[in-house]
Amino acid sequence: MVDVTAQHHAEQVQTAIYRISEAAHSAQNLSELYGRIHAIIGELMPARNFHIVLFDPAADSLNEVYHVDEINTYWQASIPGKSLTAYVLRSGVPLLATPEVNDQLADSGEVDRMDVPLVDWLGVPLKTTQETIGVMAVHTNDPAERLSEADKDVLMFVSTQVAMAIERKQAEEQIQKNTERFKLLDTISQALVGIGLDYHAVLALITRRAAEIFHSACVVQMFSEENLTLPIVSTYHVKPESLALIREVVTKVEPQDASFGIGGQVLQTGQPVLLSGSALEDAQPIFTQAFNPYIDRVGIESLLCIPLRGQGRMIGALTLLRDRGALPFTVVDQSFLQELADRTALAILNTRLYADNFRRLEYVQALREIDMAIAGSVDLHVTLRVIFEKASKRFRFSHVAMTLRKEAS
Repeated sequence: MVDVTAQHHAEQVQTAIYRISEAAHSAQNLSELYGRIHAIIGELMPARNFHIVLFDPAADSLNEVYHVDEINTYWQASIPGKSLTAYVLRSGVPLLATPEVNDQLADSGEVDRMDVPLVDWLGVPLKTTQETIGVMAVHTNDPAERLSEADKDVLMFVSTQVAMAIERKQAEEQIQKNTERFKLLDTISQALVGIGLDYHAVLALITRRAAEIFHSACVVQMFSEENLTLPIVSTYHVKPESLALIREVVTKVEPQDASFGIGGQVLQTGQPVLLSGSALEDAQPIFTQAFNPYIDRVGIESLLCIPLRGQGRMIGALTLLRDRGALPFTVVDQSFLQELADRTALAILNTRLYADNFRRLEYVQALREIDMAIAGSVDLHVTLRVIFEKASKRFRFSHVAMTLRKEAS
């Protein structure tokens, strides 16, 4: 006799796999794909609490890209520790953690005890043909709603298709994002040319555009060779209220030693820094304590600091700050921002070179005018007056004085 229920369930699973594959092709973006996967899984098992967590090896962090939870509505990027998710990622095998299994794992030190009590937690690794990219999990909070070994088998069975669907959509989005960003680079380069050699205009443009592209705050620090400090010279935030706050805070920030903070680290090493979640909390200071009001009110989910480099030297640092709750930066963001920073550094160096050359020409012209004044007059008072006038105008002196020593006869 054929088990009709089992046959119907098998057909449901096969249909689910087909629908996930179809979603990978038809979904407009990753967010839509995650939501459709959740809906499909929800037809196979209890899935009111559903999570997709992807591992970022470059940042060594777990990023929950999709999160629906009846109790815990906020999830922060974190380094792989001793969570159930990290356990599945580390072991590469599915886990059905009933309360008894969860207690056993916690007693053995394999996982930490959860702050929020759950009933059942079920997680499976998301494996492509080359690697494990993350974990897909469901859990229940109601003792009347339990997950089973059959649910584990089903979730594991569809996980490969889910992993491939995510990988495909990630590749598509990355190609689209790269195309858009290369266009942006060209647009920004043309804008820099249009601005010309105005140092402050270059800083304002690049700070604003970087913040807009990455939906974040942007802070630019420039190295001062005169006093060996790394002051903040330009800031921007895409949200007006946060922009007002960050600019208010910056007015209270004193220039720090060029080796201070993450910006100083980047300036000294020439290497970018990408931090998210708990890794960011454990890092050295970002800026001075004067920045704490911004950190407390807006929060920082992720930080990306890139060196401004040109002509074989470091001239500053460009830092992006993502607000609390936003997606963390990626190594792809890092690569693009470095390209943007390199073009910015070249534009800044050009403005400095122009300013230096312009000042030299002014000095030379002033000396020529003074020479002509001296040669054209035999009256000492007239000559001195001309020298004072030319020096004040050309060298922008507010006061000029001269002392003459009278030779003894």
